[in-house]
Amino acid sequence: MFFFTVARNVVEQKTHTLSKKQLTVELYKPLPMIKKEVSDPVDKDGTKKGEPKEQSSEEQDDNAVNTVKVVGMKHVSNAEAALWYFENKKRSNGGDIKDKRVDDEDDNILYLTFADPQGTWFYY
Repeated sequence: MFFFTVARNVVEQKTHTLSKKQLTVELYKPLPMIKKEVSDPVDKDGTKKGEPKEQSSEEQDDNAVNTVKVVGMKHVSNAEAALWYFENKKRSNGGDIKDKRVDDEDDNILYLTFADPQGTWFYY
């Protein structure tokens, strides 16, 4: 038995075509954000400010499976069309989108985070 989230369902679909152009879709796990502080005061949880706080494996997995990286957006004339496509379960195996972000360095890349991490249990 294993579990597929919405993001994994999207990635498992063989092809994604929008505006007659093929898109590449893969799971995306964001790097943890680390803020550095000049002083060394202690946070409420006992760690020094500026030290990375440990994320639970559940939090890390949640980020990993809810976000997809879509490559090929420069060929899509309307970004809203891409959102509609990935929200449509029949076309993309997707679902409601919680957040969207264009890559800071490459406008050909779009990151989509799905609102509902729930997926489907498969039995084998």
